[in-house]
Amino acid sequence: MFKHYFTSEPTDRPKKREIDVFVRGYSLKLITYSGIFSYKKLDNGTKLLVESMIIPDTGRFLDLGCGYGVIGIVAGLENPSLEVWFIDTNKLAINATKQNAKKYLDRSRFRVIRNDGLDGITEKFNAVVTNPPFSAGKDTVFKFIHQSYEHLVPGGWLELVARKSKGGKSTKEEMERVFGNVEVIGRGSGYQVYHSIKE
Repeated sequence: MFKHYFTSEPTDRPKKREIDVFVRGYSLKLITYSGIFSYKKLDNGTKLLVESMIIPDTGRFLDLGCGYGVIGIVAGLENPSLEVWFIDTNKLAINATKQNAKKYLDRSRFRVIRNDGLDGITEKFNAVVTNPPFSAGKDTVFKFIHQSYEHLVPGGWLELVARKSKGGKSTKEEMERVFGNVEVIGRGSGYQVYHSIKE
């Protein structure tokens, strides 16, 4: 029986492949597996998010729901002083991200953790960037927003991409409610990138 990519134990036999990704001026060859979201090619929402995201000058960066790790890898390449964290609940995503991060980032600079969101995580982050699993339901997306707020340092920010016509309006409203502010920093292909700062 098919299980959604937002699950810890995909049951289908995974198919491994390597895809070419060109984003934010970087040409990457990334390992993916079936059972990971958009495993055949980089999806338009994540591409817009990576192109639009604001990367902190220092501190700790989190790619939340990392998939095969493209968000955190690009952030780490753009700013070699960042400590980059990758979190996903899907074991195939964690496997792919470990391989990809080792290829592009110094091993002392990143952590890859299999976890259900930020449950049990005590560290604080300067930025959390995510293409959340809308197919898993609004409660999961809102959980990402609330947990991100709790795990950001003052002045840190959450950036999130959503399809404007499918959950974007309520997601933007929830970010406004939780953070007290939200702005759109990217638009394209029916998606918007929302940015909220913890003040």
